[in-house]
Amino acid sequence: VYRTIEKRDFPAPDRLTGPSLHQYLVLRGGIRVEQGFADWCQEVLDALTTEDNS
Repeated sequence: VYRTIEKRDFPAPDRLTGPSLHQYLVLRGGIRVEQGFADWCQEVLDALTTEDNS
């Protein structure tokens, strides 16, 4: 959802200023948090799968 909003609402982020830039930066922060959580979940699944195969 965040990436859809990013593409729809901020097609040229390098040209943003003021409140639009601030909104974009908050959105990017949200994307990074969610990506980090997804990466960690994958790490857990990989570790548990490896453990189950031992």
